[in-house]
Amino acid sequence: MRNSITHPLKIDSFPLAQGRVGMTLCPGRKGPSLSGANWNRDLQADILRLKLWRTDIVISLTGQEEMDYLQVGDMNAAMKAAGLLWYSMPIPDAGVPDADWLQMWRQISPVLHQRLEAGGRIVIHCRAGLERTALVAALIQCERGESISHALKKIAKTRAGAGPLLHQRRWLEEVRQESVRQCQLFRACLFGGAIGDALGAEVEFWSLDRIRQTFPRGVDRILPHDGRPAAITVVRRETHVCLP
Repeated sequence: MRNSITHPLKIDSFPLAQGRVGMTLCPGRKGPSLSGANWNRDLQADILRLKLWRTDIVISLTGQEEMDYLQVGDMNAAMKAAGLLWYSMPIPDAGVPDADWLQMWRQISPVLHQRLEAGGRIVIHCRAGLERTALVAALIQCERGESISHALKKIAKTRAGAGPLLHQRRWLEEVRQESVRQCQLFRACLFGGAIGDALGAEVEFWSLDRIRQTFPRGVDRILPHDGRPAAITVVRRETHVCLP
């Protein structure tokens, strides 16, 4: 029988931004595992380990039915009593997130990245802390620009046996492609605005009559602004500042 004393909660982690992302099994779990181990963990003891690791946020990928099977109890109340921010983001065992999960994720993702930027620590767990946990740990890295292959190599190096199943990786690749497409659209909008700004920077405050007199056939070339060709301007305290 393995418990929280013989096998203290092990949090395998890697650095991200200014903080760390940890991966572990379900705190407080009881019953047999697929590897044949028989667990009789204590939830309060495992939460104490999370506190000692200076955890800020815990993300649970196990659903309520699965938690009941693992005899975890009311994890929400236990985490709240310990002062830990807890997010329940259940993914079916060996499954992939659905559209509702992705929508919820997009709401909490900025909170996670802000905490990481501030040096915070996030812990992700599923039942064993291997497949679903690796999937979400890779997703967080990809949101910061990492490639999927690089993210998965870091996870495998950090936690033995951790890695998404083939269909989970395919889901991650689809989400990654969607994110790349969104970045391309954002970039196109920024470039479009910059081009328009460069064309109009010099004549922005000219009167219409002056523009017509200077360009009777329309503005057909980019004019230097403050001595710089194709300048892009920004407004700061009602003052136009020329950027290179």
